[in-house]
Amino acid sequence: HYALTWTQFNSIKLLSESNLQELNDFYRFHHEVLINGALTRYFDSDSVVWGHAKREPGLLDDRPVILALHGFGTSSYLFRHLITEFDGATRLIVPDLPGFGRSAKKLPWSPRFKSYYTWLEGFLRSVLPFRDKPRPVHIVGHDYGALLALQWTIDHPEEVASLVCGNTLVCLEQLKPNPALFASMMPIIGQRFGLLMSRQRLITPLFKSLFKQPPNRRVLDSYIGPYRQREARLALARSLAGLATIAPTLISIRRNLGKIQCPSSFLFGKDDPLIRSQQAPILAEMIQGSRYRCLPGVGHMPFEEAPAAVCAEISAMLSKLGVHH
Repeated sequence: HYALTWTQFNSIKLLSESNLQELNDFYRFHHEVLINGALTRYFDSDSVVWGHAKREPGLLDDRPVILALHGFGTSSYLFRHLITEFDGATRLIVPDLPGFGRSAKKLPWSPRFKSYYTWLEGFLRSVLPFRDKPRPVHIVGHDYGALLALQWTIDHPEEVASLVCGNTLVCLEQLKPNPALFASMMPIIGQRFGLLMSRQRLITPLFKSLFKQPPNRRVLDSYIGPYRQREARLALARSLAGLATIAPTLISIRRNLGKIQCPSSFLFGKDDPLIRSQQAPILAEMIQGSRYRCLPGVGHMPFEEAPAAVCAEISAMLSKLGVHH
């Protein structure tokens, strides 16, 4: 048992309010769109207010588009460094996947890969209407979002200009032994275990374990803030349980990686507690002309732990394709 002084209590309260305000500021320019019955919040730099004037619709339609897809447990907040770095010459579109961030938590469909893939197609067709034919976009993906990006690139090669994937699992043998993850992926008991592990008091240590060097409290609070709501924790548990059905998808993606022709790069934290970084060169070898980079001292979250290195890699990729920012 311990007691807080009034000053200490107010300082904690102010810190919490400050974090909330920062998140509110981040989400101020997000939009809402209904995709397959799931309300989706997303950032689109084409509609951000600059000064006191809003960009005229259609004025910058020819700018290259970067689509960033986060993974389980995180949100569009993960890519705030990309938004800062690349906004201007490019159009950035960064959604909260349904079930995460500030998108809908109760989904009218099962949170399996096929459902999220169908959502992705609906999202792109809704947010990026095309006059004649689809324009290739540059896709950045992390974790589960990278799997969606890989599958989309395999199925729609003419719609992807480049691909950057961070710490994702394609080769099952590269998954590090993790009892909690394995249990959450088991049929039947997986969702019950996920509910246990997603209890509020366990969310913080679980999330911190993904980093080699845990982020400061402000950043950590911004990630775990949504999980103070029970619906968000239930959504996370359901999503983790849905991983039990993903093995055939991983096998299919691995078998078809050679079909990817666009410039591709794999960025992996060398100290990822979930996935061996040795997978990065394996994946790069399967795609002609692709490259990889393993970041020392980085865990599962390179977009948070090493934003400068990640932005430099993406910048090099874009520059090679004639895109300058």
